[in-house]
Amino acid sequence: DRLMLGLHLYGRAFSSDGVQAVRGQEVLDSLSGYLAAAIAEPHRLEPPLIKWDPTAKEHVISIPHQPHVSIYYPTGKSLAERLSLAREFGLSIGFWEIGQGMEYLFDLI
Repeated sequence: DRLMLGLHLYGRAFSSDGVQAVRGQEVLDSLSGYLAAAIAEPHRLEPPLIKWDPTAKEHVISIPHQPHVSIYYPTGKSLAERLSLAREFGLSIGFWEIGQGMEYLFDLI
């Protein structure tokens, strides 16, 4: 008998309206919308903030034109953390919602 660690490749957006799942394309669309606004009015916008959350062991994206929204999204670093944990405890790995992530994540798996 073995335990399996289930991993997802989609993110979670936390806002005052609650929590919702976000696919890779939605994150890219959000960043593209921000980029379009930054080109139109570069003096008015702050850059998006992408930082590592050491507790969640995942990157968090804050986009200035979407106040009070934090997007936790898997990256190469967060997947490496989870894979290391699985190895440490001898766990099998299973992915769900595999088509919901960003394409580059498949290269890392």
